[in-house]
Amino acid sequence: MKQLLLILFKITYKILSRIPGCGLYYVNICEQPIRSSISSKLQPQQKFRFEVVADTAAVENICKRPEWVMRHRQVQNSVCIQAWCQDEVVAWFWYCADEYTDDFMRCRYVLSPKGKCVWDYDVYIKPEYRISRLFAYLWDFAFHHLQQQGITSSFSTIAVLNIASKTAHSRLDTKVVGSIIILEVARVQLMLLSKFPFFYFSRGPGRIKTISLCASSETASAMANKDLHFKN
Repeated sequence: MKQLLLILFKITYKILSRIPGCGLYYVNICEQPIRSSISSKLQPQQKFRFEVVADTAAVENICKRPEWVMRHRQVQNSVCIQAWCQDEVVAWFWYCADEYTDDFMRCRYVLSPKGKCVWDYDVYIKPEYRISRLFAYLWDFAFHHLQQQGITSSFSTIAVLNIASKTAHSRLDTKVVGSIIILEVARVQLMLLSKFPFFYFSRGPGRIKTISLCASSETASAMANKDLHFKN
């Protein structure tokens, strides 16, 4: 049944992607525990170096994202971790502490406990480096950096059709805590949620769904099935 639904989603996705103003998104909300680094599984390397950049304007030309997206990230105090190879930025990793409003999906993710969680997004590796171990080195650096900030969990969304990302994150003990399907037609977004209230209707950018997420590493086992809550 699950495979059939996935096939139907792929067909619908391809059809809607050809219609201007329409779109279909299916993502899993995932939690990544920041408990220990993966350095013990990696060979020492000198090829890549990493930098933490808190000034969004400094990376605007490098990331090549729309101007309004970069302004949105700056307002949210997002931080960018860059990977360099010689004089070229070849990968990056963005995160936002405690709360994050998505660039495209009308969702605001509120994370708890405060000061212990981040939302990571726009993790990008240049195509020619995707067969290397750069993804692992980037995450290892991010682990160290986030641990130094006292972070215990990182949340993100992973597109169900992005097999490469799902495979890479599965090696990092990533846990799926919910899912969202969004149908977009012009300015309207209809969201189907995995937990109550199960659907949400947004008629414009001003109507945003708040999704509260609690780090499982900070909650009792009795709360294991109650870590995802939706609010208006």
